[in-house]
Parts: sequence; C-alpha cells; structure tokens
Amino acid sequence: MFFLIILNIAGLILCQNYRATIKLTATGLKFQPSNPIEQLGSISGIKSVLHCSAYCNKNVQCRTFGFDLLTLSCNLYEGYITTGSVVVSSPLSESSIVGGLVYESALFLNYNQTCSTAINRYLVCVGARLVCPVNTFWNGSICVNQFYGNTLCQLDIQCRGNLTLICSINSSTCVCNSTRYYWNGTLCALCTYLVCTTQLYLVENQDPTPWTSFSYSYSTFNTPVTLMLSFRNDIDYWYLDDVGVNKIGNTTNLIVNGGFETGDITGWDYTDPDGASYNGVATSADYYTGAYSYTGGESYAADFISQTFNVTIGAVYNVSYWLKVTGTDGGYSIANITIKP
Repeated sequence: MFFLIILNIAGLILCQNYRATIKLTATGLKFQPSNPIEQLGSISGIKSVLHCSAYCNKNVQCRTFGFDLLTLSCNLYEGYITTGSVVVSSPLSESSIVGGLVYESALFLNYNQTCSTAINRYLVCVGARLVCPVNTFWNGSICVNQFYGNTLCQLDIQCRGNLTLICSINSSTCVCNSTRYYWNGTLCALCTYLVCTTQLYLVENQDPTPWTSFSYSYSTFNTPVTLMLSFRNDIDYWYLDDVGVNKIGNTTNLIVNGGFETGDITGWDYTDPDGASYNGVATSADYYTGAYSYTGGESYAADFISQTFNVTIGAVYNVSYWLKVTGTDGGYSIANITIKP
C-alpha cells in the first residue's frame, strides 16, 4: 500500500518547480537499491518521516528515502523507488517506512533552458543551461537514472559513467569501457584467471573431418594468458597440429613446440582430471605438417593441454591451429578450446 503526500521546502517561494509529490509505503518495509553506490548518506536524529522526506527533497540527487522511527535514522538514495526493491524489514520492524519522489514531465518543462529562466529542484545548472543531475540522463520527457552493466542502451550517456560503463555498439548494452574489466553485478572488476574466458572453439559430436585450419583474433587485457585445449572422443581420436599465437605484425610464435616436433608434449602442461582411458601424446600416426601431431581425448572423459605465456596488454594476437577428428559415429565427442588471463 502507498500513500501520497505533498511537500514544499520551507523558506522558498511555493512554485511547481519546488513542489514534491512523495509516495510512502506502509510500515515494516525497507528499500534495497539496485547498487550500493546509490546510497547518498544516512542522517541520524531525524524525528519524523516528514523531516526525512524534506532532507531528500533538498538533495537534487535524492529520489528515494528510508526512515526508521526507532533508530531515528534517515537513509537517502539516488535510485528511483522502482529501480530498486521494497522489501519486508528483517527482522520485521513496524517502525520502518520507505518514501519515493514522484517524477512527471511537468516538473521538467525548464529542461535545456537558460539557468536564468527559472530555479528548479529537479535540474542543475551546467554551462548556463538546466540539465539532468549527475548519474541521470534525459529520456525525452524526464531525467531518469543511468543504467548498470548488461542493460540495453543506445548512447553512452545512458550508462553509469562514474562506474566506467559505456554503451557497446556491438551488443547495445552497458559494458565496462575496457576489455580488461568485466561487470560483476556491482562494478567493473579486473579480469582474472577464473573469469573473462574467451571461447575460441566448442563443438560436440562432430562428424569425422579432415585437417581443418582455425584462426582467431584475440585482444589482450591482462598478462600472462593461458591457451587451453580439451578433447574427448569415445570412438577414436582428435588430432591437433601447428598451434600458434603471434602478435599481429610479428611472426614470432609464443607457443613452445606448437607442432609437437619434439616427438612429445614438451612445453605443454597436461592434465587428466577425470581419468581419461587414453592419455594425450605426440604421435606420428597422423599429422598436418612435419612428422608429429598431438592426439588426445579417448573414452568417457576429456583431457587437457595448455600453455601460459606473456603478452603485451592492449595488443591483438592471432591464435591458430589445425584440427582433425576421426571415428566419432556412435559415441560422444567434444573439443573445447579457450584462452583466458
């Protein structure tokens, strides 16, 4: 249940630009913002919900507030009441209540007018023009809260810039402004080994295929990086040859023994976490060039080979290899190739 009250800031000329309509919830509820960064502050010693609402109304960034009569605390938030969640207090407190300012287009008629035209509680003066407050943007009718990561967008201004978010032209969503970072639900965090994995190749139950070339461009955001290749083939084998990673414009291969011409897997780290019945090895039974290739991934479990190497952050690298699969009919097979910091 919600209740409406009309509030005017004392000491100011009563006009539409300073008049606030506030929606109050029933007692026993509290506000959870979409992001902790939205809390503007907490004021103690506030005697009533009316006083708390007045503090919110005097702060151009404040759109929602929470008041508790027992603790006499008043919490201010910049997120609109519908962008967060109004939940039952835990433990249940009948003294808590949430209020949110009601925004309507009539309150923003002075948008983009000169600052001398009018004083407005809902807009700020920047460059002699009345514009939206920080962390909000103009949607053509009112100023609304900027978006967080993975939210659909059209322009950079729609994304929370102080959290280094921009609008991706590829996905039309708010993303971190550097590929070295990812959105973790609260902020842009530095990519680590456990996250930000780039899937280069993933296929299940592939029909037998001859030697096939694969090549990818990979933009580096951290160093070192690990190239990992995993294979399983319940009927026969996967073959791998001529693995290469080189910086664009440079022919130096960062992969050690990428063609397995040592006759073994020197330079590679091999793991068999699930006890594959056949351990991957270098073989002369089939190859694309030279005299050897890698064969791996027999029955009922996948094995892995990988190499870790240093790269130049911000550079683009070419990742390439040749792959062949045999005898998959009637059994499960998978190839999974990734690169990650």
